[in-house]
Amino acid sequence: MKKLRALPWLLGACALLAAGCGGEPSTGPISISTAGQARPAEPMATPEATAAATPEPDADPARTAVLPGSSPRHHALVFGNSAYPHGDALTAPARDAALMARALRARGYQVRLSLDRDYAGMVEDIEAFAETSEGAQVRVLYFAGHGFEFDSENYLLPVDIPAPIAGLDRDQVRSRGLPLNRLLADLEAEGGTLVGIIDACRVLPARGAADTPTLGEQAAPQGSILAFATAPGQVAMDSLRSFGVEQDHSPFTYFLANHLLAPETRRWDQAFQATYGIVRNQTRGRQEPWTNYKVTEVPEIGPAPAPASGGARDANPLGIELRPERKAAALYWQREAGAIWKLARDGATTDRQLAQRAAEGDDLAALAAVFRVPEDGRDPAPLLRLLQRPADAGHALAQEEAGNRLWAAKAHDAQGRSAKYWWQLSCANGLGSACTRLAMAGDGSPDEQARAMAQGFAEMFSGFSQAMEADLQRNRNQEDDEP
Repeated sequence: MKKLRALPWLLGACALLAAGCGGEPSTGPISISTAGQARPAEPMATPEATAAATPEPDADPARTAVLPGSSPRHHALVFGNSAYPHGDALTAPARDAALMARALRARGYQVRLSLDRDYAGMVEDIEAFAETSEGAQVRVLYFAGHGFEFDSENYLLPVDIPAPIAGLDRDQVRSRGLPLNRLLADLEAEGGTLVGIIDACRVLPARGAADTPTLGEQAAPQGSILAFATAPGQVAMDSLRSFGVEQDHSPFTYFLANHLLAPETRRWDQAFQATYGIVRNQTRGRQEPWTNYKVTEVPEIGPAPAPASGGARDANPLGIELRPERKAAALYWQREAGAIWKLARDGATTDRQLAQRAAEGDDLAALAAVFRVPEDGRDPAPLLRLLQRPADAGHALAQEEAGNRLWAAKAHDAQGRSAKYWWQLSCANGLGSACTRLAMAGDGSPDEQARAMAQGFAEMFSGFSQAMEADLQRNRNQEDDEP
């Protein structure tokens, strides 16, 4: 298999010859409650109603909907608390909750979506969810909003806190905050798996993080998976805009939802691992998601989502629709690849210098050193040692390159993992070229392979075209600034 690096625009143009995607998105039912008040569910059966079932944050807060066709084995309770008083309001949680609800619905979950809930409303929702989801194979509890550690206990905050977060005293925290360990204990179930997803300890980028209270380390109960947006003692950012992505979503939820919507992401650990990698890279290490497993076997997420035929997507110049988060990932990896190739072609930097920088933890130097070595089927072990750390950390380009070297050598790595294993992770991380490689080496039908290749080419084209447009705009701005 030849390399697919050079001239990504040419490869992207090949997608014009491939088949497009179609079909209706698969959805499960969703219940919505907001502002501490639940309303009776009203069934909606039309495709238009189905598409509108998850409201945007600025939708009528009284909307409530239940959609038919749920899987009785998969349930989710999704909280999005944005409207905090006393100057502590957040931009993204309500949007993040709606995004997560859509992703879980696409995987067949019955979703209860609760926005801007007060203390009584959160308690009510948790009790109702525990009852209606009894006997489920997988339960998901998602929370986006403020949360922090206090007296060795992690608390999630409803919107009716009586004072600014920085000024809450011991009694107020204990009486108005919800202890996370108690919520998890209430939702433990025999035989099923509980997946807790906490996108909390958020701060607005303009406010800074120095004095912000954070969540502490939390052990997962038996039979559960607990995922935090960031490591214990760190903060989770509230918006991707501070990292150059024009989206009012938190990095963690934005990319986790993307991976949940990817058909190649089958198990929860794959979704969390892929999310860790792209969030860590996108934020340059400022935010590192953290996951705790206490399960004998990681469950599958749910049925793979069908390709969507509309909704909140942008069409690229090839006419193939891409989700906004996949477009953001495509641009990020295009820029990252450009930086790596620039370093690899820098004649002033020797191979020994790259190896030394790689040994000191410079992932770009490690990749640049590998890119200098031709793909000729030689023993990949030395190159895999350079790629191991960034690939394990979720760097999509390192994962793809590990797959490339294994494929060329017809080999497996030291852990017995194949080229397809690494391409699958890289594709889930948003790298279109890895998706095309996986499709070309896949075992699916010709139609499935054609669709997957077209999608991968479209993402490659998107990354290239976005980077080109950004460069042109920067040049125009510089020209305007000249006297």
